[in-house]
Amino acid sequence: KIASPCHVQPEPCRAGVAFMILRFRLVAILGASVCTRAFTLLEAVSRDGLRLTSPRNMATPAGLAILFDCDGVLADTERDGHRVSFNRVFEERGFDFEWTVEEYGRMCEVGGGKERMTAYLNGFNGYRTSGWPAGYESPTTESLTKGLPDDPRRLELVRELHARKTALFQELIGSGVVPLRPGVLRVVDEAIAAEVPLAVCSTSNE
Repeated sequence: KIASPCHVQPEPCRAGVAFMILRFRLVAILGASVCTRAFTLLEAVSRDGLRLTSPRNMATPAGLAILFDCDGVLADTERDGHRVSFNRVFEERGFDFEWTVEEYGRMCEVGGGKERMTAYLNGFNGYRTSGWPAGYESPTTESLTKGLPDDPRRLELVRELHARKTALFQELIGSGVVPLRPGVLRVVDEAIAAEVPLAVCSTSNE
């Protein structure tokens, strides 16, 4: 295991198939740095023909799969996808704010899009100090449940914004404007050629 936000760690599963888990997570601020160390590892996997972890060091030599984390791994979907889509929704609704790359990087400390908007509008880390948009300034309650407003109107608002954001995000990804990270395509091509199973994992329930 590499002591880094990006790490490669083999783990045996209950069925006896060994998985090489490639989990690369963006940290703090999304900017010019795109987890370079992780993609040095990706290039190593590609260069060595998917032999970064030797079969003799694995629980079951016969089995190998590559599991990619979702956002921020195959492409910088947080910075160039989700953030852009959130800002388009804000613009559509006539809100007087948008998320910069640095600001959104800090907002990613909050998991979940609806929860992220709620935290932002409530003044997370000093942001959005003017509070909720017009018409949502006086809730029936300020309390939250699992990061979401208990006030019905505020809850409806963040759900509507998130649903629209998701639709815009899917259009953006479908258009192909969000590029793959360096080294990803080569690793995927070699894995397919070597008949190594690939999967993308996410904690999202949507």
